[in-house]
Amino acid sequence: MVHGKSDVVGSGRYTNRIGQTFTLSAVKYYLGHLTLERADGSGHFLADHVLIDAEDSTSGRVTLRDVPSGTYPALTFMVGVDSIHNTGGPLEGALDPLNGMYWTWATGFIFVKVEGSSPSSTQPKNVLEYHLGGFAHPYQNMRWVTLRFTTPLVVGTVAESLGVTFDVGTWLDACNIDFALQPTVTDVRSAGPMMDHISSAFRANR
Repeated sequence: MVHGKSDVVGSGRYTNRIGQTFTLSAVKYYLGHLTLERADGSGHFLADHVLIDAEDSTSGRVTLRDVPSGTYPALTFMVGVDSIHNTGGPLEGALDPLNGMYWTWATGFIFVKVEGSSPSSTQPKNVLEYHLGGFAHPYQNMRWVTLRFTTPLVVGTVAESLGVTFDVGTWLDACNIDFALQPTVTDVRSAGPMMDHISSAFRANR
């Protein structure tokens, strides 16, 4: 979403908090270690790493399979790819480099990719490009998010669902991004401050 509007890629023009207009051509990001949390602090693991692509409405679906009956007031996940998967293991499925979310063996995965354009951008063709990653010290830019539900998820005999939205506009505004001064961020050093605000973009629909 962008400021509450859905279908964000290639379909609309938006305005940031300082009045700069922009469009989006790509929004992709990784969520890892998705876990439904119980009130007592225990949890039920749902998925390892999931790649969400705004151009693919099915990419963010996770089946709530084999969830034990009970009440779950929160969802926890990592934004990014953990260091273990950055440095080893099979690169397949969501982590396949063919998904366009992998830099090199040294820098690992792109955690969040947002691309577009703005008349305020000083880059050729007014490009906006935010490719954020970094898994190694001192630039460990994975971030944990906990979404607490207004209405807890109750798993039992009735089918339940849970929706989570990511609002690009809210996130860029929280980062105080000025497209004229910072039209691109594509290095691990500069990614940290933007990743510090990533939790502001997520909302649960309950």
